[in-house]
Amino acid sequence: MDSTKDEAKCKAIFLSSVGLPTYTLLKNLVSPNVPAKLSLVDLMSALSTHCTPAPKAIAERYKFMGRKQLPGENVTQFIVELRKLAAHCKFNDLDERLRDQFIFGLRREHAQRTLFTKADSIKLKDVITHAVAQEAADASTSLVRGQSETMETVNKVKRESSRQQGAQ
Repeated sequence: MDSTKDEAKCKAIFLSSVGLPTYTLLKNLVSPNVPAKLSLVDLMSALSTHCTPAPKAIAERYKFMGRKQLPGENVTQFIVELRKLAAHCKFNDLDERLRDQFIFGLRREHAQRTLFTKADSIKLKDVITHAVAQEAADASTSLVRGQSETMETVNKVKRESSRQQGAQ
């Protein structure tokens, strides 16, 4: 069989299996054309466009602008989620909008405060680099402080037990 016959056979199976309500809808969508005269790709496209319209940019922007970094979400995950939300926002300057929302939505106040001191011309990649470095520094500091606090607690317990043994 050649591809033309395969296409015709697939289209016939498709048109006979969609059911009367969907066929009627399809007929209205492609009018004044007749579904049998169009390609299967055109028919599928007409239905897809009708059933899943493109999201409205204004609604997508609302979601984008309300997005803040979630507890437990690192900055890399946060920028990935912002990029997903921005996909249908139709921004004229995507990098600038991503940069601004990224800074506005950061959970770490120190990183946010530092980024507010940077020039208005700072690029998104530089903002992300700074935030990732700040996050790593915070994690390292917590680790070091956590270990030193644990050592201080151990030493305090040792001193107290030494005093109690000396008093006995």
